[in-house]
Amino acid sequence: MVTQPAIEFYPSQENVSTIPLPRIFIVLVSRIVSFLLFQLAVAGALLLAGAADPLNQSVAWWPYSAAFGSIVSYILMISAMRKENKSILSFYKFNKPTILIDILTVLGAFVALGPLTFFPNIWLGNLLFGDSALTMDMMFPPFSPALAIIGAIIFPLTVGMSEIPVYYGYTLPRLKGRMGLAGALILSVTVHALQHSALPFIPDWRFIAWRFGMFLPLALAMGVLLYSRPRLMPYIVICHILMDLSAGYLIYHAAVKVLM
Repeated sequence: MVTQPAIEFYPSQENVSTIPLPRIFIVLVSRIVSFLLFQLAVAGALLLAGAADPLNQSVAWWPYSAAFGSIVSYILMISAMRKENKSILSFYKFNKPTILIDILTVLGAFVALGPLTFFPNIWLGNLLFGDSALTMDMMFPPFSPALAIIGAIIFPLTVGMSEIPVYYGYTLPRLKGRMGLAGALILSVTVHALQHSALPFIPDWRFIAWRFGMFLPLALAMGVLLYSRPRLMPYIVICHILMDLSAGYLIYHAAVKVLM
């Protein structure tokens, strides 16, 4: 019989009520707020440089918004966990007695959940825009090749290391102790899905709805999976990095179009 390990990043039941709610909410919304602020800062810089359409031109910088927001949320999460005498490294620890079971569980989960990464994207794109291919042109506009390649490298690493731990490692278990599992799941999953509407932020309700809706089913599945099997966290982090490398390729491909 496999012994279930204690999850080091989970707060104890006695201590969860002492964690200030504003601290939890700051970590929860840190990513989407940072994404928006960075893109607005880029738009402001472009405006000062004389750009004709600074907000639209700032869209291409979204890989940097993702990296910047991830770093900000990571720092805030580290600070919050230190106040609870917990280490950020606990998110990346493998439980040796269950490694084989955990790998098989993750592989099975990704096979089962694979359609959630594809069909909502296509279906919503066709529903809202008439052609889902239009969303790719909006997501990946031409950009400086050198800057795009750098963004394509730092984006998967920073996002993959921080995103899932923020929502389902730090936020979910702490909100559960304050508002119950259902409320914690709904809030964590909703903010997780909504953050994608700011990557990039385009003031078009169809685009915002597409980005939110396409990620909502997968975010819910991730929340349920990691609540029921929190020791899968390091495997999900690795898978997330690998999945985001595909977005990195699309960023690179958009940059190459500039040279053609």
